[in-house]
Amino acid sequence: MIPSDYPHVFEREPTALMMTPGAHQLFDALNGEARFVGGCVRDCLLGQTPGDIDIATPWQPSSVEKRLSRAGFSIHPIGIEHGTVLAVTPDRTGQFEVTTLRQDIETDGRHAVVKFTASYREDAKRRDLTFNALSMGPEGHVFDYFDGIADLRAGRVRFVGDPNQRIQEDYLRILRYFRFFARYGTLEPDAATLQALRDNLEGIRGLSGERLEAELSKMLVGPRAMTITQKMNDIGLLELIMGRPLDLEGFKRLIGLEGALGVPNVERRFAVLLSRSRARIDTLADRFKWPNRVRHRLRLMAQGELPPYNIETMIYRFGATTAQDWLVLTSVELNQAVNPELWALTQNWQPPKFPINGEDIMHAGVPHGPGVGDVRLELEEWWLAQGFAPGRNDLLERLSQIVGDRFPAY
Repeated sequence: MIPSDYPHVFEREPTALMMTPGAHQLFDALNGEARFVGGCVRDCLLGQTPGDIDIATPWQPSSVEKRLSRAGFSIHPIGIEHGTVLAVTPDRTGQFEVTTLRQDIETDGRHAVVKFTASYREDAKRRDLTFNALSMGPEGHVFDYFDGIADLRAGRVRFVGDPNQRIQEDYLRILRYFRFFARYGTLEPDAATLQALRDNLEGIRGLSGERLEAELSKMLVGPRAMTITQKMNDIGLLELIMGRPLDLEGFKRLIGLEGALGVPNVERRFAVLLSRSRARIDTLADRFKWPNRVRHRLRLMAQGELPPYNIETMIYRFGATTAQDWLVLTSVELNQAVNPELWALTQNWQPPKFPINGEDIMHAGVPHGPGVGDVRLELEEWWLAQGFAPGRNDLLERLSQIVGDRFPAY
């Protein structure tokens, strides 16, 4: 946590990661008229390695592009309507998102019409949470307009200004609130904030599935996943997104099992919350626009979708990932620990290659056509039932018996 003697505006040497040579070049190119903003400042103050490094400046977007291009930066206008460019350092070793200070003058819960400003305070007012509204100059001078540092110190997650207004500017902030609460919150949300979260839930319906999935996925495998999932469920948020019923007891057991194994997996967590229902998995996959790979994996996790194979056969048929899913989810269902020997098998065992091919089958007397595949499947099932033990000669002998029984004319 932040030391209790931190003032709200203070001098601090920025971390080496923040003030890289590329950052020095960028601030020089902008004539010092810029600050670090948002999450990177928060993380720096907490002694954590910042993720994306965002920079705000009063320069207009056209001036930003000219100044940085002149200094050798490559400029990519990734959100130019909102004044944002991606600046890649001349040596290509670093990149920064640089955004002109702005005010949101019109919002519809998803998008905003902005007006550029020269005021860092006005820019900070439009941000979601107090500790995400911090800014810091290149010399380490931190500006805290809304007591974000005090909130971080206390473990209080608080919207900037009126919670209803902040949420209605972008309803995704309901999910972001809970994500940040998972990381930084120790004090329970105040009554006004909880009421604002409940009152604005319907706005979630208008958000794209991709945006919802991105936020929800981070929380399901993030810190305090069970606590946050329960809190979201308590106000009706999860039901609105995922339907009902939600298997919170199974989810809790899954978190414990995955924690013991050290393998948290968001797709398994979605499957369990959805009660491993094929229909509900498909519905959410459509809304979230999951790629076919993810949809297929979750379908295999649905109740009753996999035959009761042994682990080796399952690895051979569906791959190690599916075998691991089955093993973990079966343990969740039975409320028992994952068998360590079987788990090790899913990580280390390499399935053998089936030693018979189509040419072997046709050479044995099966005419070209669908019968070749049928015989191969029958032969392979016999091989699997014998635990992969029969070798090529054994399989050819078995093949001869099958052909004799099913294709006597040949």
